[in-house]
Amino acid sequence: ALRPRWVLVENVPGLLSSNGGRDFGVVLATLAELGYGLGWRLLDSRFFGVPQRRRRVFIVGARAHGDPRAAAKRAGEVLAVGARVRTERD
Repeated sequence: ALRPRWVLVENVPGLLSSNGGRDFGVVLATLAELGYGLGWRLLDSRFFGVPQRRRRVFIVGARAHGDPRAAAKRAGEVLAVGARVRTERD
């Protein structure tokens, strides 16, 4: 009911293979049906200054406003490690 501009989902890597990958597909399809353009990436905390291996799947959703491709591009930019992300104020 709230429909935030951005959604962030974090889960374990097993989400990618759970139920033959279908569970991951359900998560993506549900967010897309709710009007979000999506990007996802598997990240490991050891590459961000944490002295342990902790892999996680991150899904970022940007509200589409009628243009799901542009929203997916914005969501993907958030997950581009080391890149500067443009905001609506830029």
